Amino acid sequence: MSGIRFEPDPALDAAFYEAVGRCITSWADIELRLLLILINCLHTEQVASVAAAYYSAVAFTAKVGMVDAAMQCDLNSGSLTNEWEGLRDRCLKHARSRNHIAHYQFRHMPPDRSIVEEQRNAGVETITSLPVLGPAFLNTKAALDPKLPTYTSESLIERLGVYRQLDIDLSNFANRMRAMSPHPFP
Repeated sequence: MSGIRFEPDPALDAAFYEAVGRCITSWADIELRLLLILINCLHTEQVASVAAAYYSAVAFTAKVGMVDAAMQCDLNSGSLTNEWEGLRDRCLKHARSRNHIAHYQFRHMPPDRSIVEEQRNAGVETITSLPVLGPAFLNTKAALDPKLPTYTSESLIERLGVYRQLDIDLSNFANRMRAMSPHPFP
């Protein structure tokens, strides 16, 4: 026996890539909501200039920093400061998983090490593996370490729900900011 082979399941791959795409797209909505909050903080009609400056920042932490600085300077947002701080902290917390999803490598992994060993002992050379996102490793043993973060289709769908809730909360906050603004963004 030359070793065990993992064969990808096209249906699992499709669901996995769809979940990755939905997470990345949903994160773009979060970044847009932050821009709307920034525009409302600045009380300006120069929306294109604000958007250009905001999107010139490559790092998400820099974008959050822009909004945070504007919130601290905006006298009209005083009553919303505590809420903003909670939203800011949630954005920064979830940015880490977004970076994993956007930058980790995709590969097929056995669903469970014990299954691999059982099938290998039974003489089975091919099993269907699960697509996962995780850090790149040169050897399989390190890649199978359960302490390292990896993402399956199911965990990506859970993450999508977290991102969507954060987007809703940021949108509601932006709307409250808009209502308080002397020059609301249309």
